[in-house]
Amino acid sequence: MTCTFVPTDRLRTSFSGLRGQRSHLRPSLEPLPLRVAEAEGGNYEVLDGFKRLGRWKAEGRTEVPVVVEPVCGVVRKVWILESNCPERTLSPMDEARVVASLVDEDGLTPTAVGKLLGRKKTWVSRRLLLSRRLAPELAQRLDQRGLGLTVACGLCGFDRSAQLRLYQAVLRHGLRTREAVAFLDTYRAMVDAPSREALLRDPRSAEPRALDQGASPLGPAASRIAAAFDTLENSFREVEAADLSALRETERRVLEARKRQAEKTILKLALQLKETADGPRSEETHGGALGPGHVDPRHGQEVWPECEDGPTCPGSITSPAIEAEAGALRAQGARACGAGVAWAAHPAGAVLPGLHRLPDHTPRLPPAKARSP
Repeated sequence: MTCTFVPTDRLRTSFSGLRGQRSHLRPSLEPLPLRVAEAEGGNYEVLDGFKRLGRWKAEGRTEVPVVVEPVCGVVRKVWILESNCPERTLSPMDEARVVASLVDEDGLTPTAVGKLLGRKKTWVSRRLLLSRRLAPELAQRLDQRGLGLTVACGLCGFDRSAQLRLYQAVLRHGLRTREAVAFLDTYRAMVDAPSREALLRDPRSAEPRALDQGASPLGPAASRIAAAFDTLENSFREVEAADLSALRETERRVLEARKRQAEKTILKLALQLKETADGPRSEETHGGALGPGHVDPRHGQEVWPECEDGPTCPGSITSPAIEAEAGALRAQGARACGAGVAWAAHPAGAVLPGLHRLPDHTPRLPPAKARSP
């Protein structure tokens, strides 16, 4: 970094409007050189040190020390923010002015500004909101650290005249950030003028007291949704308890048809809510997604050997003719194998004389687990 002296008539201050009026007084330190960038015609654009340059000109200096930064184009505006970050001389309104300039003058989108500054889209959106909605008096307060960023963004939801009135109520009652946000949200939710005037007189009534055991923990937005749920439940109870017997025949038929239609709508919504709550079964449960028409065998019905897969089950139903034929075959097999040889001595599947065996197509099953009694 090289410091050089440049005539003051070669310095431009086109970006001076992007900085606020707040500055740190450091009487014990010597002023630093200006940060500039090269411009057309051998001139220089000031990036940092606008107030120092003004003081030096007022003192009658014709040359001032500068440091030339190797930047150009829209990056020069980014350098205005970067050069003031270390000493915390940058305010949210300074950021808001630079962001608005990049969008309005340089034609960048909020997404492009976020990438250029290394910020998230929400950060860019809040700065744009400040630059376009915040009243000038409150913008000056934000420059001077007399107004917090969160409260300033909350005030942007109102017109500029209402912003000043609400801010005066916040100052008058010494509201902290959390109390101020609750006050602004409650004021926005109210529609009648008397309620708003009462809230301005007592802004802390917008938030439940910590020692109030009966206070609701819900904020203004959540309270409105809870009230809608209460209204819906009360409507269901009224419809269920309605007595249609005293009405005329035509009226009763019309209301019964409306009731059936309402019941169908409620059932349809209940099914949709159940499907949304259940959601698709995870692959962890099924071991992977299966195509349509396919069933995971692990979740199918367990297969057990039937009576025809093995020996005759006790108590199986057979006809007398089948029993007679089976007895004859067993007697014939016993004679062929010799006297005194029991039928059960032959292993399962052995082919005995006189017994015609069919092909064995018994399905191969995995070892079956013992059934619980």
